[in-house]
Amino acid sequence: MKKSESIELFFTTFKKIYYPEYFKDTNGRKFFSYFNKGIKTTVIIESECVNSVVISIFKENKLGNCNKQIIEEIFAHLESEAYMSPVTKDVSLRFGRDESDNIIIDLVDNGYCIIDAEKFRLTRSVQPPFYRSQKMLSLPIPTNVEIEVFLSKFKSKFNLENSNDYILVLAFIIKAIIPKSGANPILILQGLQGTGKTTISKIIKKLVDPTHPLLVAPPKKIDDVIVTAHSSLLLAFDNLSGLNAEMSDLFCRISSGVGFTKRALYSNDKEIIYDISRPVLFNGIDELTTRADFLDRAIIINLSKITKEKRKSESRLDKDFDEDYSYLFSGIVSLISPILKILPTIQETNLPRMTEFARLGIALEHVLNLSQGTFLSVFDKNSLEKSEAAFWNDEICTAIHNYLFPKQYFNLTR
Repeated sequence: MKKSESIELFFTTFKKIYYPEYFKDTNGRKFFSYFNKGIKTTVIIESECVNSVVISIFKENKLGNCNKQIIEEIFAHLESEAYMSPVTKDVSLRFGRDESDNIIIDLVDNGYCIIDAEKFRLTRSVQPPFYRSQKMLSLPIPTNVEIEVFLSKFKSKFNLENSNDYILVLAFIIKAIIPKSGANPILILQGLQGTGKTTISKIIKKLVDPTHPLLVAPPKKIDDVIVTAHSSLLLAFDNLSGLNAEMSDLFCRISSGVGFTKRALYSNDKEIIYDISRPVLFNGIDELTTRADFLDRAIIINLSKITKEKRKSESRLDKDFDEDYSYLFSGIVSLISPILKILPTIQETNLPRMTEFARLGIALEHVLNLSQGTFLSVFDKNSLEKSEAAFWNDEICTAIHNYLFPKQYFNLTR
Protein backbone atom coordinates (compact mmCIF):
# COMPACT_ATOMS: atom_id res chain seq x y z
CA MET A 1 0.00 0.00 0.00
CA LYS A 2 1.32 3.43 -0.97
CA LYS A 3 2.07 6.00 1.72
CA SER A 4 -0.63 8.38 0.48
CA GLU A 5 -3.19 5.56 0.48
CA SER A 6 -2.25 4.59 4.06
CA ILE A 7 -2.65 8.16 5.28
CA GLU A 8 -5.98 8.62 3.48
CA LEU A 9 -7.26 5.32 4.89
CA PHE A 10 -6.10 6.35 8.36
CA PHE A 11 -8.11 9.58 8.33
CA THR A 12 -11.18 7.82 6.92
CA THR A 13 -11.00 5.30 9.78
CA PHE A 14 -10.15 8.00 12.34
CA LYS A 15 -13.21 10.09 11.46
CA LYS A 16 -15.48 7.04 11.43
CA ILE A 17 -14.40 5.79 14.86
CA TYR A 18 -13.64 8.96 16.84
CA TYR A 19 -15.57 11.87 15.27
CA PRO A 20 -12.71 14.31 15.97
CA GLU A 21 -13.31 18.02 16.56
CA TYR A 22 -10.31 20.31 15.94
CA PHE A 23 -9.66 23.63 17.68
CA LYS A 24 -7.07 25.89 19.36
CA ASP A 25 -6.90 27.28 22.87
CA THR A 26 -6.26 30.92 23.79
CA ASN A 27 -2.49 30.27 23.93
CA GLY A 28 -2.46 28.90 20.39
CA ARG A 29 -1.97 25.26 21.35
CA LYS A 30 -3.63 22.83 18.94
CA PHE A 31 -6.13 20.16 20.11
CA PHE A 32 -8.73 17.71 18.99
CA SER A 33 -11.56 16.09 20.96
CA TYR A 34 -12.80 12.55 20.36
CA PHE A 35 -14.92 9.90 22.06
CA ASN A 36 -13.00 7.15 23.84
CA LYS A 37 -15.09 4.37 25.42
CA GLY A 38 -18.04 6.74 25.52
CA ILE A 39 -16.12 9.49 27.34
CA LYS A 40 -15.32 12.69 25.49
CA THR A 41 -11.55 13.18 25.58
CA THR A 42 -9.39 16.11 24.47
CA VAL A 43 -5.68 15.83 23.69
CA ILE A 44 -2.91 18.19 22.65
CA ILE A 45 -1.87 17.20 19.14
CA GLU A 46 1.85 17.48 19.94
CA SER A 47 1.77 14.70 22.54
CA GLU A 48 2.65 11.06 23.08
CA CYS A 49 -1.04 10.35 23.64
CA VAL A 50 -1.85 11.23 20.01
CA ASN A 51 1.12 9.19 18.83
CA SER A 52 -0.37 6.18 20.65
CA VAL A 53 -3.79 6.81 19.11
CA VAL A 54 -2.30 6.88 15.61
CA ILE A 55 -0.33 3.64 16.09
CA SER A 56 -3.30 1.83 17.67
CA ILE A 57 -5.58 2.76 14.74
CA PHE A 58 -3.06 1.36 12.27
CA LYS A 59 -2.65 -1.89 14.21
CA GLU A 60 -6.28 -2.53 15.16
CA ASN A 61 -7.59 -1.79 11.66
CA LYS A 62 -4.68 -3.38 9.76
CA LEU A 63 -3.93 -0.25 7.74
CA GLY A 64 -0.43 -1.32 6.78
CA ASN A 65 3.02 -0.24 7.90
CA CYS A 66 3.11 2.79 10.21
CA ASN A 67 6.60 4.22 9.91
CA LYS A 68 8.10 7.45 11.22
CA GLN A 69 7.52 9.36 7.97
CA ILE A 70 3.82 8.44 7.87
CA ILE A 71 3.36 9.48 11.51
CA GLU A 72 5.05 12.82 10.86
CA GLU A 73 2.74 13.53 7.91
CA ILE A 74 -0.33 12.56 9.94
CA PHE A 75 0.75 14.89 12.75
CA ALA A 76 1.32 17.70 10.26
CA HIS A 77 -2.19 17.16 8.87
CA LEU A 78 -3.75 17.09 12.37
CA GLU A 79 -1.97 20.31 13.33
CA SER A 80 -3.08 21.94 10.10
CA GLU A 81 -6.71 21.00 10.77
CA ALA A 82 -6.54 22.56 14.25
CA TYR A 83 -4.64 25.63 13.06
CA MET A 84 -7.15 26.32 10.27
CA SER A 85 -10.14 25.70 12.53
CA PRO A 86 -12.04 28.91 13.38
CA VAL A 87 -12.87 27.46 16.81
CA THR A 88 -11.01 28.69 19.91
CA LYS A 89 -11.84 27.24 23.32
CA ASP A 90 -10.67 27.42 26.91
CA VAL A 91 -9.31 23.97 27.70
CA SER A 92 -9.23 22.67 31.28
CA LEU A 93 -6.85 20.26 32.97
CA ARG A 94 -8.37 18.06 35.72
CA PHE A 95 -10.68 20.82 37.07
CA GLY A 96 -12.82 23.36 35.21
CA ARG A 97 -16.10 25.26 35.15
CA ASP A 98 -19.06 25.03 32.76
CA GLU A 99 -21.27 27.82 31.44
CA SER A 100 -23.34 27.74 34.64
CA ASP A 101 -20.13 28.17 36.71
CA ASN A 102 -20.46 24.66 38.13
CA ILE A 103 -17.19 22.91 39.03
CA ILE A 104 -16.21 19.93 36.90
CA ILE A 105 -13.72 17.27 37.99
CA ASP A 106 -12.17 15.00 35.39
CA LEU A 107 -12.14 11.54 36.98
CA VAL A 108 -10.48 10.14 33.80
CA ASP A 109 -11.67 6.50 33.46
CA ASN A 110 -14.62 7.22 35.75
CA GLY A 111 -16.01 10.11 33.68
CA TYR A 112 -16.68 13.53 35.16
CA CYS A 113 -18.11 14.88 38.41
CA ILE A 114 -20.15 18.11 38.27
CA ILE A 115 -20.54 20.08 41.51
CA ASP A 116 -22.92 22.96 42.16
CA ALA A 117 -23.98 24.68 45.38
CA GLU A 118 -26.51 21.92 46.16
CA LYS A 119 -25.03 18.57 45.13
CA PHE A 120 -22.62 16.64 42.94
CA ARG A 121 -23.44 14.28 40.09
CA LEU A 122 -21.62 12.07 37.59
CA THR A 123 -21.65 12.32 33.79
CA ARG A 124 -19.77 10.90 30.79
CA SER A 125 -19.40 14.05 28.67
CA VAL A 126 -19.03 17.74 29.50
CA GLN A 127 -18.35 21.18 28.09
CA PRO A 128 -15.88 22.91 28.18
CA PRO A 129 -13.27 20.45 26.87
CA PHE A 130 -10.72 18.81 29.15
CA TYR A 131 -7.41 17.51 27.96
CA ARG A 132 -5.56 14.57 29.47
CA SER A 133 -1.89 13.79 29.53
CA GLN A 134 -0.61 10.22 29.50
CA LYS A 135 0.63 10.56 33.07
CA MET A 136 -2.85 11.36 34.49
CA LEU A 137 -4.49 8.66 36.63
CA SER A 138 -8.14 8.22 37.61
CA LEU A 139 -9.78 9.66 40.69
CA PRO A 140 -12.31 7.52 42.62
CA ILE A 141 -16.04 7.79 41.98
CA PRO A 142 -17.35 10.04 44.79
CA THR A 143 -20.21 8.92 47.02
CA ASN A 144 -22.06 10.50 49.93
CA VAL A 145 -20.18 10.15 53.25
CA GLU A 146 -20.41 11.28 56.86
CA ILE A 147 -18.31 14.42 57.26
CA GLU A 148 -17.36 13.59 60.86
CA VAL A 149 -16.03 10.18 59.81
CA PHE A 150 -14.21 11.73 56.85
CA LEU A 151 -12.57 14.35 59.08
CA SER A 152 -11.36 11.68 61.50
CA LYS A 153 -9.83 9.65 58.66
CA PHE A 154 -8.30 12.77 57.10
CA LYS A 155 -6.59 13.91 60.31
CA SER A 156 -5.17 10.43 60.90
CA LYS A 157 -3.11 10.64 57.70
CA PHE A 158 -1.01 13.61 58.88
CA ASN A 159 1.53 13.79 61.70
CA LEU A 160 1.37 17.56 62.15
CA GLU A 161 3.50 19.44 64.66
CA ASN A 162 0.53 21.78 65.16
CA SER A 163 -2.61 19.62 65.11
CA ASN A 164 -4.81 22.54 64.01
CA ASP A 165 -2.83 22.84 60.76
CA TYR A 166 -5.07 20.16 59.26
CA ILE A 167 -7.54 22.91 58.29
CA LEU A 168 -4.82 24.63 56.22
CA VAL A 169 -4.01 21.38 54.41
CA LEU A 170 -7.70 20.65 53.79
CA ALA A 171 -8.31 24.21 52.56
CA PHE A 172 -5.29 23.90 50.23
CA ILE A 173 -6.74 20.70 48.71
CA ILE A 174 -10.21 22.20 48.22
CA LYS A 175 -8.77 25.44 46.81
CA ALA A 176 -6.84 23.37 44.24
CA ILE A 177 -10.11 21.77 43.10
CA ILE A 178 -12.00 25.05 42.71
CA PRO A 179 -10.65 26.69 39.52
CA LYS A 180 -10.67 30.41 38.73
CA SER A 181 -10.95 31.38 42.38
CA GLY A 182 -7.96 33.65 42.94
CA ALA A 183 -4.31 32.94 43.59
CA ASN A 184 -3.26 29.43 44.59
CA PRO A 185 -1.21 29.02 47.77
CA ILE A 186 2.14 27.23 47.78
CA LEU A 187 2.13 24.38 50.30
CA ILE A 188 5.48 23.52 51.89
CA LEU A 189 5.81 20.37 54.01
CA GLN A 190 8.84 20.79 56.22
CA GLY A 191 10.48 18.47 58.69
CA LEU A 192 13.55 16.45 59.56
CA GLN A 193 14.31 13.03 58.14
CA GLY A 194 11.72 10.52 59.32
CA THR A 195 8.72 12.87 59.44
CA GLY A 196 6.96 11.35 56.43
CA LYS A 197 7.25 14.33 54.08
CA THR A 198 7.24 12.26 50.91
CA THR A 199 4.40 10.00 52.08
CA ILE A 200 2.17 12.95 53.00
CA SER A 201 3.03 14.69 49.73
CA LYS A 202 1.87 11.59 47.84
CA ILE A 203 -1.39 11.49 49.80
CA ILE A 204 -2.19 15.11 48.93
CA LYS A 205 -1.25 14.54 45.29
CA LYS A 206 -3.52 11.47 45.06
CA LEU A 207 -6.45 13.38 46.55
CA VAL A 208 -6.09 16.27 44.09
CA ASP A 209 -4.39 15.13 40.91
CA PRO A 210 -3.05 11.55 40.78
CA THR A 211 -0.36 11.08 38.15
CA HIS A 212 2.48 8.72 37.36
CA PRO A 213 4.87 9.53 38.87
CA LEU A 214 3.15 11.29 41.76
CA LEU A 215 6.13 13.47 42.72
CA VAL A 216 8.91 14.80 40.53
CA ALA A 217 12.49 15.81 41.22
CA PRO A 218 13.37 19.42 42.04
CA PRO A 219 13.26 21.56 38.88
CA LYS A 220 16.60 22.73 37.52
CA LYS A 221 15.26 25.16 34.92
CA ILE A 222 12.07 26.88 33.83
CA ASP A 223 11.43 24.36 31.03
CA ASP A 224 11.19 21.56 33.62
CA VAL A 225 8.38 23.42 35.38
CA ILE A 226 6.54 24.19 32.12
CA VAL A 227 6.59 20.53 31.06
CA THR A 228 5.24 19.45 34.44
CA ALA A 229 2.54 22.15 34.39
CA HIS A 230 1.30 21.00 30.99
CA SER A 231 0.69 17.47 32.28
CA SER A 232 -0.29 18.02 35.93
CA LEU A 233 -2.73 20.25 37.76
CA LEU A 234 -0.92 20.04 41.11
CA LEU A 235 2.83 20.62 40.76
CA ALA A 236 4.38 18.41 43.45
CA PHE A 237 8.16 18.44 43.97
CA ASP A 238 9.99 16.08 46.29
CA ASN A 239 12.99 16.77 48.53
CA LEU A 240 13.89 20.36 47.71
CA SER A 241 16.82 22.01 49.45
CA GLY A 242 16.35 25.56 48.18
CA LEU A 243 15.05 27.81 45.41
CA ASN A 244 17.10 30.43 43.60
CA ALA A 245 15.69 33.88 42.85
CA GLU A 246 14.60 32.97 39.30
CA MET A 247 12.70 29.87 40.41
CA SER A 248 11.17 31.67 43.38
CA ASP A 249 9.85 34.37 41.05
CA LEU A 250 8.53 31.76 38.60
CA PHE A 251 6.51 29.96 41.29
CA CYS A 252 5.12 33.26 42.54
CA ARG A 253 3.84 33.88 39.01
CA ILE A 254 2.39 30.37 38.74
CA SER A 255 0.71 30.82 42.12
CA SER A 256 -0.86 34.12 41.10
CA GLY A 257 -1.71 33.02 37.56
CA VAL A 258 0.40 35.76 35.97
CA GLY A 259 1.36 34.87 32.41
CA PHE A 260 4.94 34.92 31.13
CA THR A 261 6.64 34.52 27.77
CA LYS A 262 9.57 32.48 26.55
CA ARG A 263 11.40 32.46 23.23
CA ALA A 264 10.56 29.41 21.13
CA LEU A 265 14.07 29.17 19.66
CA TYR A 266 17.25 31.17 20.06
CA SER A 267 17.43 31.37 16.27
CA ASN A 268 14.26 33.46 15.91
CA ASP A 269 12.24 36.03 17.81
CA LYS A 270 9.04 33.99 18.15
CA GLU A 271 7.64 34.03 21.68
CA ILE A 272 5.46 31.39 23.31
CA ILE A 273 2.92 32.66 25.84
CA TYR A 274 2.42 30.61 29.00
CA ASP A 275 -0.68 31.39 31.03
CA ILE A 276 -0.24 28.89 33.83
CA SER A 277 -2.04 29.00 37.17
CA ARG A 278 -1.33 26.02 39.40
CA PRO A 279 -1.31 25.01 43.06
CA VAL A 280 2.22 24.00 44.09
CA LEU A 281 3.48 21.53 46.69
CA PHE A 282 7.06 21.26 47.94
CA ASN A 283 8.64 19.18 50.66
CA GLY A 284 12.10 19.46 52.16
CA ILE A 285 14.22 19.64 55.29
CA ASP A 286 15.58 23.17 54.86
CA GLU A 287 13.79 26.46 54.37
CA LEU A 288 13.35 26.84 50.61
CA THR A 289 13.67 30.61 50.42
CA THR A 290 13.46 33.74 52.54
CA ARG A 291 12.06 35.94 49.77
CA ALA A 292 9.08 37.84 51.16
CA ASP A 293 6.96 37.65 47.98
CA PHE A 294 7.30 33.84 47.94
CA LEU A 295 6.58 33.46 51.66
CA ASP A 296 3.48 35.66 51.35
CA ARG A 297 2.01 32.99 49.09
CA ALA A 298 3.27 30.01 51.10
CA ILE A 299 1.74 27.83 53.78
CA ILE A 300 4.49 26.10 55.76
CA ILE A 301 3.40 22.93 57.56
CA ASN A 302 5.88 21.47 60.04
CA LEU A 303 5.75 17.71 60.54
CA SER A 304 6.53 15.77 63.70
CA LYS A 305 9.10 13.02 63.99
CA ILE A 306 7.46 9.59 63.75
CA THR A 307 8.46 7.33 66.65
CA LYS A 308 9.61 3.75 66.12
CA GLU A 309 6.41 2.50 67.74
CA LYS A 310 4.20 4.37 65.25
CA ARG A 311 6.35 3.96 62.14
CA LYS A 312 4.85 1.75 59.41
CA SER A 313 6.33 0.24 56.28
CA GLU A 314 5.68 1.99 52.98
CA SER A 315 3.61 -0.96 51.72
CA ARG A 316 1.44 -0.83 54.86
CA LEU A 317 0.93 2.93 54.48
CA ASP A 318 -0.07 2.47 50.84
CA LYS A 319 -2.53 -0.26 51.78
CA ASP A 320 -4.05 1.83 54.58
CA PHE A 321 -4.48 4.81 52.25
CA ASP A 322 -5.96 2.70 49.44
CA GLU A 323 -8.59 1.41 51.85
CA ASP A 324 -9.61 4.98 52.70
CA TYR A 325 -8.93 6.59 49.30
CA SER A 326 -12.49 6.61 47.99
CA TYR A 327 -13.90 7.79 51.34
CA LEU A 328 -11.37 10.61 51.66
CA PHE A 329 -11.94 11.88 48.13
CA SER A 330 -15.71 11.60 48.58
CA GLY A 331 -15.48 13.65 51.76
CA ILE A 332 -13.57 16.40 49.98
CA VAL A 333 -16.11 16.48 47.14
CA SER A 334 -18.98 16.52 49.66
CA LEU A 335 -17.53 19.64 51.32
CA ILE A 336 -17.38 21.64 48.10
CA SER A 337 -21.15 22.14 47.56
CA PRO A 338 -21.82 23.74 50.97
CA ILE A 339 -18.64 25.80 50.61
CA LEU A 340 -19.86 27.14 47.26
CA LYS A 341 -23.17 28.01 48.90
CA ILE A 342 -21.55 29.90 51.79
CA LEU A 343 -18.72 31.63 49.88
CA PRO A 344 -20.83 34.54 48.53
CA THR A 345 -21.69 35.52 52.11
CA ILE A 346 -18.04 35.71 53.27
CA GLN A 347 -16.74 39.27 53.48
CA GLU A 348 -14.00 40.43 51.14
CA THR A 349 -12.48 43.12 53.37
CA ASN A 350 -10.12 43.09 56.36
CA LEU A 351 -8.61 39.81 55.25
CA PRO A 352 -4.93 38.80 54.95
CA ARG A 353 -3.07 38.39 51.68
CA MET A 354 -4.28 35.41 49.62
CA THR A 355 -7.76 36.80 50.18
CA GLU A 356 -9.68 34.18 48.21
CA PHE A 357 -7.89 31.36 50.03
CA ALA A 358 -8.77 33.03 53.35
CA ARG A 359 -12.43 33.37 52.31
CA LEU A 360 -12.54 29.70 51.32
CA GLY A 361 -10.97 28.75 54.66
CA ILE A 362 -13.62 30.73 56.54
CA ALA A 363 -16.35 29.01 54.50
CA LEU A 364 -14.77 25.64 55.35
CA GLU A 365 -14.79 26.64 59.01
CA HIS A 366 -18.57 27.22 58.80
CA VAL A 367 -19.20 23.90 57.02
CA LEU A 368 -17.21 21.99 59.65
CA ASN A 369 -19.08 23.83 62.47
CA LEU A 370 -15.83 25.12 63.99
CA SER A 371 -15.68 28.09 66.34
CA GLN A 372 -15.79 31.46 64.61
CA GLY A 373 -12.28 32.70 63.83
CA THR A 374 -10.66 29.25 63.91
CA PHE A 375 -9.30 29.35 60.37
CA LEU A 376 -7.94 32.91 60.52
CA SER A 377 -6.34 32.16 63.88
CA VAL A 378 -4.45 29.16 62.44
CA PHE A 379 -3.67 31.04 59.22
CA ASP A 380 -2.36 34.13 61.07
CA LYS A 381 -0.19 31.96 63.31
CA ASN A 382 1.29 30.32 60.24
CA SER A 383 1.96 33.73 58.68
CA LEU A 384 3.65 34.99 61.86
CA GLU A 385 5.97 31.99 61.95
CA LYS A 386 6.92 32.62 58.31
CA SER A 387 7.67 36.27 59.07
CA GLU A 388 9.88 35.35 62.01
CA ALA A 389 11.78 32.81 59.89
CA ALA A 390 12.30 35.39 57.14
CA PHE A 391 13.53 37.95 59.70
CA TRP A 392 16.10 35.67 61.31
CA ASN A 393 17.40 34.50 57.94
CA ASP A 394 17.92 38.04 56.67
CA GLU A 395 21.48 39.24 57.37
CA ILE A 396 20.51 42.92 57.40
CA CYS A 397 17.59 42.36 59.80
CA THR A 398 19.68 40.31 62.22
CA ALA A 399 22.54 42.83 62.05
CA ILE A 400 20.19 45.71 62.93
CA HIS A 401 18.62 43.66 65.73
CA ASN A 402 22.01 42.77 67.20
CA TYR A 403 23.11 46.41 67.01
CA LEU A 404 19.95 47.71 68.73
CA PHE A 405 19.76 44.92 71.31
CA PRO A 406 23.37 43.83 71.95
CA LYS A 407 22.58 42.25 75.31
CA GLN A 408 20.08 39.90 73.69
CA TYR A 409 22.54 38.91 71.00
CA PHE A 410 24.33 36.42 73.25
CA ASN A 411 21.07 34.95 74.51
CA LEU A 412 19.66 34.14 71.08
CA THR A 413 19.05 30.46 70.65
CA ARG A 414 18.25 30.65 66.94
